[in-house]
Amino acid sequence: MLGTSLLSGPLASSAANYLYARDGSTLFVYDVTNPANMFLANTVVAPSNFTNLSIDTANSVGYGVSGRVITAFDLSNPLDIPTPLTHSLAQGGMQQCVLDPANNVLYATDNSRDGIKSIDVSDNANMSLLDAIEYSSDMGNPHGIVIHNDFAFLACSQTDVLAAVDISDPSNLSYSTKSLTANLNHAYTAALDAANSIVYVTGQADDSLVAVDISNPGTSLPQLGHIASGTNMDNANNIGLDLINEVAYVTSYQGITSIDISDPGNMSILDFYNGDGSYSFFWNIRIDAESQIAYSLDWIGGVLIALDISDPNDITELGTLTGHPPYTYFA
Repeated sequence: MLGTSLLSGPLASSAANYLYARDGSTLFVYDVTNPANMFLANTVVAPSNFTNLSIDTANSVGYGVSGRVITAFDLSNPLDIPTPLTHSLAQGGMQQCVLDPANNVLYATDNSRDGIKSIDVSDNANMSLLDAIEYSSDMGNPHGIVIHNDFAFLACSQTDVLAAVDISDPSNLSYSTKSLTANLNHAYTAALDAANSIVYVTGQADDSLVAVDISNPGTSLPQLGHIASGTNMDNANNIGLDLINEVAYVTSYQGITSIDISDPGNMSILDFYNGDGSYSFFWNIRIDAESQIAYSLDWIGGVLIALDISDPNDITELGTLTGHPPYTYFA
């Protein structure tokens, strides 16, 4: 699965036994029923490239974006996925997306235009742009995105902040506020702890994980705390949250770091996994909190890795699947 990208969502799957990844325009479906014996179950080529998938589990639909194009995948049968539907906007450079299933609105970061787009996906055959914020001086090169209540939160790698956008009216988006830049040099990925109104953000150039309070996004986004390690978290990339056990897992060049987030103001490293140095570059991570299994990708080596995270102080390998093209991501 490495070389491809993992899909968005806790397990990025429309069914408990499947995990999705992508490489350009290709969607890979992996059967992970047995982590010790994972296998490629299906491959689908979309009409256009796409990055992450945001999955509507209730309706078994996955949405991906790339550039000006939105792609909708019918995931009702992961082993028989029809040709996905696409829609091209007039302009844009979309990179990551997240779905608001209650309102059938897809929100996408636009890193080429320093902003965000809202897209009506109530009819996948007729997806349409609702609104956009473009060329914002506060949202330079947004990448990661999460939504909570009436706000979208964007990790912006050029302005080094977490930015908040009011999405209470998807047809009239408005910028709200931003966090401080401290510890967020090249802010990259965002992960939501909705119950505690916290967004966790990686600062790639600061080798850091930052906890941001989003309880009052109309006025301020204060940082609650951060943790950094150039040894374990060099170029901190993606975040997986196990909110059952209050642990964050952060991928980096070197490996995967488990972090105690029970006190966001005083986070601490629990363990570091790198496969005894046999893997090249950990990129994505997906967490199945109920089963206490994490999935990651050796981005350069082309390996899908299943990890036992039942003891976050001792991450252990359950199984691997090799032979995939490099530079694959979880979709």
